[in-house]
Amino acid sequence: MAKRYVFWRSPAGTPCRESGDKFAPRHLLEQIGRTASINKDGKPQWHGFELLELEAAVRATVTIIDGSKRELNRRDTWSIVRRAIGSIIREKGGKCSINPEDVIELSNIEASKHYRRKHRTYTLVTSLSIDEFPAKQITIRNCVIAPIMDRRRRYVVPDDVAIMFGNTRYRAHLESTEYQHVRVRTSGRTVNEGADNAFEALNLLRGYWNLVATFGSWSMSFGARNAKSLGVVHTGPIHTLHHNDGSIVDRMYWYETGYVEDVKLFSPKNGWEGIERDRKWAMRKVHRLVYRNELENLIALYTIALDQSDMDLALVQMWSILETLTHTVGGRYDDTVKRASWIFQNHVLKKEQLSSLRVLRNRYVHAARSDTGREQIAYMIKSFIDPHLIHLIRNDFKVASLNEYGSHLALPKDIKILNLRRRRLGVACSILEALEPPKAAK
Repeated sequence: MAKRYVFWRSPAGTPCRESGDKFAPRHLLEQIGRTASINKDGKPQWHGFELLELEAAVRATVTIIDGSKRELNRRDTWSIVRRAIGSIIREKGGKCSINPEDVIELSNIEASKHYRRKHRTYTLVTSLSIDEFPAKQITIRNCVIAPIMDRRRRYVVPDDVAIMFGNTRYRAHLESTEYQHVRVRTSGRTVNEGADNAFEALNLLRGYWNLVATFGSWSMSFGARNAKSLGVVHTGPIHTLHHNDGSIVDRMYWYETGYVEDVKLFSPKNGWEGIERDRKWAMRKVHRLVYRNELENLIALYTIALDQSDMDLALVQMWSILETLTHTVGGRYDDTVKRASWIFQNHVLKKEQLSSLRVLRNRYVHAARSDTGREQIAYMIKSFIDPHLIHLIRNDFKVASLNEYGSHLALPKDIKILNLRRRRLGVACSILEALEPPKAAK
């Protein structure tokens, strides 16, 4: 059987590796097939805007995973799946039903072709809110991040792109920011994959720095109109993708829609030496882990949550991280609270704190009602996440996955009960060992 790359997502968002089409969007695919016709060029076509809505729904249900368990970027994923759907419709002549299993089979063939394509190198250019880049270069997730003194010398933003920003804060950032400009040497089988790899590497590096620099921190913005985000290292508002000669790739650029102004540059109180030492330690530890990709993705999500200046949104995103850490995505909130508080000494107090955060999170999600002291609430949930990330980096519980870590947190807190279980497990092991046939002498 050919290697499988394409999966339908479970309600928790994870790839469903079971056989069959348990979570397939069967009715959505049927509707796409029934409303399709074939034009004079032999290509599928649809009338009206219904396809856009249907495609958006199907796009959210499918994922492509490579051999190292890394998820393919959304644009290339949908390009592959869309071609498979188009092939089925062309073969059947339109106005047809679409079998989810056929979609998986043809998409898998297309994905296999994708993964056999050669990598091309690119350079993502952006900026970071730091006083200096603390190394000549940093290699992370197969990308190389390095400082550049002046992006205008080599990585020129084309006039037509610059004109897009007019006399806006984006243009002002390009011309006068004090942020440290950096380049990210990346590669990918497509432009989308190259850019996605670069953003992942940059977010992961910022995640390590933010975790190290803000662990145990607490702050208040007295009298400030807007609360500051909890993170200290942010990207600038404009990112451009370039070829090796410095020319821009197909006018590929991105800008942060929520950008208001540059934040204060992060300048470590005691210099970068200690932060870099801890960052390197964490990277070495994570590199050896079986669940490396899972944890790196979580650290990247963590730093995105710390980017938020909207504290309600930061709370929602960090609660989602807690659910992932505790293996309770889609489960009972009581289990999330119980497991997240397991590692703390005064876990009864911590459970009550988390229960209050759960109420506040639900008030915002279900009733769009915020609360006073939002900044302190966000710092409170961060104080739960940070120790869990450190436990996972060190792998204190000797687990092989995030799910196993979350299940470990479901153990009782009573040492007497745990010791009783240990004795019983020891007895069970002794009995089973005694039942095994003797090994033949060599």
